[in-house]
Amino acid sequence: MKLTGKFIGFVIMTISFSSFAGGGSSSWKPSVDPSACVNINEQRTPSTWYDNPVWFTWNANPECEKAISSGYASGIRIMGTVSYVPESTISQFNKVLKPNMSLTIVDLDIYGAVNGHPPRFASRPEFRWES
Repeated sequence: MKLTGKFIGFVIMTISFSSFAGGGSSSWKPSVDPSACVNINEQRTPSTWYDNPVWFTWNANPECEKAISSGYASGIRIMGTVSYVPESTISQFNKVLKPNMSLTIVDLDIYGAVNGHPPRFASRPEFRWES
C-alpha cells in the first residue's frame, strides 16, 4: 500500500513539473508567417540612402505580439544578402529582431555603400521564429 501511494505521488509530481516546465502539449502556433512581424524598409532615394538604405522594424501585429507574450518565440531571425549593383560586392546578415526594436545597416554589420552604390536586397530575406 505504501509503495502504491509513493508511486502515485511520483506520477503526480512528474506531471506537475513537466507542465510547469513547458512540457505540456501546447499545440498553439502563430497563424501568421514570421515575415508579417517585420516591416522592411529599403530607401530608393539617393539623398537618404547613405543614412539608412536598409533596415527592419518590428510590426506590432496582434498575432506577433501573442507569439512573444505566450513564449512561443522571443523574436524573428532575419537572414539575407545585399548587393551593391553594379559592383560585385555582397554582404550577408543574420540577426534577431525583437519587439520595439529596429535593425539598421550598422546593426546588420553591412556596408552603407560601395563606390557610391547603396546596398539592395539581392533576394527576399528569410524570416524564422526565434525561440
